[in-house]
Amino acid sequence: MNSFEAFLERQNEIKRLIEIIKSLGEPINEELRKKIGTLNRAVVVLLCSHIEGYIEDSIIEFIDEICKNNLQCQKIPEKLKVNYFKKDYDTYGSKPEKAKDLFCLHSKLWQDSQNLIVGDLDGTQITEEFNNPEPPKIKKLFEYIGFNELWNKIIDKKHIKDLAKI
Repeated sequence: MNSFEAFLERQNEIKRLIEIIKSLGEPINEELRKKIGTLNRAVVVLLCSHIEGYIEDSIIEFIDEICKNNLQCQKIPEKLKVNYFKKDYDTYGSKPEKAKDLFCLHSKLWQDSQNLIVGDLDGTQITEEFNNPEPPKIKKLFEYIGFNELWNKIIDKKHIKDLAKI
């Protein structure tokens, strides 16, 4: 299942909650109003969670596809290579005895004649700090993988404001 199909499947949970809310009818007393309010908040939280999941799954799917398709390393956005390296540098860079491991993990990415294979990049490493679908975080995630202009091309100011309200 791809990321979009998974998102559509997740939307069914939201639809079921909305059906429950509708089945309760008009709030005729304070207790029912509170129950409906609680369910409405649950719908919003679940929607945010599913948007986050969709974005994470999309990035992971993108990374997996570039590896599966044996993309030449020279075509990988420089920003992606640098950011990917930085994450492991924090782990290995401060330990001289681990420098060889750090080099082995990343040297291929910097060799133009090399092609990626499955396992060379791990999309979950890229998305591990993404934990809320706020517009600045989504933009940062796209920039992280080297798509600096993508955000401006796919979304307009109105959508950014709408996402910020969630």
